[in-house]
Amino acid sequence: DNITSSLFVETAEVIVPMVTLYHSDFSGRSARFPAGRHDFRDGAYDDNMVASIRIPRGLQVTLYENGSFRGRSMVLRADAGTDFFRGHQFDGIATSMVVEELPAEELFVTLYEQVNTGFEEKLGPGRYNAANLRIGNDRITSIRIPKGMQVTLHEDADFLGRSMTFNGRDADLTISQVFDNRTSSLIVEDY
Repeated sequence: DNITSSLFVETAEVIVPMVTLYHSDFSGRSARFPAGRHDFRDGAYDDNMVASIRIPRGLQVTLYENGSFRGRSMVLRADAGTDFFRGHQFDGIATSMVVEELPAEELFVTLYEQVNTGFEEKLGPGRYNAANLRIGNDRITSIRIPKGMQVTLHEDADFLGRSMTFNGRDADLTISQVFDNRTSSLIVEDY
C-alpha cells in the first residue's frame, strides 16, 4: 500500500481462434476467418470453393449455399474433409458462412451421481478411468451431453467390457439400467 514507485505495462498477445477453409482436402489455397458473418461474394474467399474446413474447438460454423446467408445450410463443430462434403452434397457450393463462439457449457459433458442432480463432474474430450475421477467408479447415474459431443461408457476399467455410446442428448442411465452405477471407464469426444 503506497510503496509502489513504478510499474511496467505491456500488451499480451491475444490468440483469436480462426476457422480455416481449403480448396482441397486440407491443402492448397486457404483462408482463415474469425467469429463473424462472412459472405464470399465480397472477395474474402473464392465463392463455391470450400472443399474442407478446420474448426478449432469452441467454434461453430454454419455454411450457406447462397450469399447473404440464405439457401441450404450445414452446421459444423469439427473438422470436415472433402469426403464429408461430397457425402452431404455440399462440396464446393458454400457462398457465405457464420462463425460463432460456443458458450462454455456446450464444451463439456456433465456426469451426475443422481438423475441430473447431486454431485457432478464436468469433462472435456478425453479417455477417463472412472476410479481416477472425483465422481468415482460405478457412481454415474446420468450425463448431460451437449449437441456435437458423444460419450462412450465402458463397464470395465481401461475401456474394456460392454460399452454403450450416447451422443448429443442427455442420458438417464436408470432407464435401461445397463450402465446405471456400472461405468468404470468412459471416452468423451467431439463429433
